[in-house]
Amino acid sequence: MNAMISPTTKQLARHVIVGTTQTGVGLACIFAAVYFLGFRDVQANATVYAVGILTSYALHNVWTFEYRGPVGAGFSRFLLIVAFAYIPLLPVQILWMNLVTDGLPALALGINPAEPNIMERQATKRRERILSKSRLWQISWQGLILTLGALFIYFISPLLFNTNNSSYDIEVFHTSVFTTLVLSQLLHAYNFRFDDRGIFRKGIFANRLLNITILLSILLQAAIIYVPFLQGIFSTTALNLNHWLIIAVSAIIPVIFINIVNEIIYYRQRRLPWGMSK
Repeated sequence: MNAMISPTTKQLARHVIVGTTQTGVGLACIFAAVYFLGFRDVQANATVYAVGILTSYALHNVWTFEYRGPVGAGFSRFLLIVAFAYIPLLPVQILWMNLVTDGLPALALGINPAEPNIMERQATKRRERILSKSRLWQISWQGLILTLGALFIYFISPLLFNTNNSSYDIEVFHTSVFTTLVLSQLLHAYNFRFDDRGIFRKGIFANRLLNITILLSILLQAAIIYVPFLQGIFSTTALNLNHWLIIAVSAIIPVIFINIVNEIIYYRQRRLPWGMSK
């Protein structure tokens, strides 16, 4: 039975399990810090940040990616990503982002419709890791591009959304960065629909379950932005049309840029003799 499960499905399942575990651990820490230890908001948030970072690194390092390199170097890179991408967010927002982007859309990608040329593709080497060197490079550069989109709104928000109401401006700032990260990761899922061509091709929306889960995830994100009692839980505030336009630009452009680079890579691979592509 275990042999019938593809490596990709196993990896997706690991991501979902890790994301769910992180969410559970984080919520438990928040509850314990506030109700049992009597921590104030700042202390509770700092505690959950620390526990979340250590839990995420441990689970992904040991189990998801099976990283065997130097611990110091790996943890340093991990902290760098966290510093740029997640510090503007609150712990509960990070937990929500992990759940909404690593849940249903990831499972939907695992049941992509079979491609006509699937039997013509080069076979994976028997001893090749799921997270090969090429995959590690792919994760690194694509993650960097998505992070740049979030950094753009991180730096531009204080300039564009300044209303001279510091409390409201901070809420808009957090909500904008938070929503940009969620939206960019959801749209980025379409960059993994095909292994040999980009997103602007026929059949990109053939995976109906993926379309539904992404639409549902966007609606859930909108709910925590506009439903009053959810705003209190996730520390969000309602966004206007101008906010959404900047968020859309910050989320869509990195996804399109990644697609363009992928198209160039796929084109070069198609020009190589069969069996020489990596």
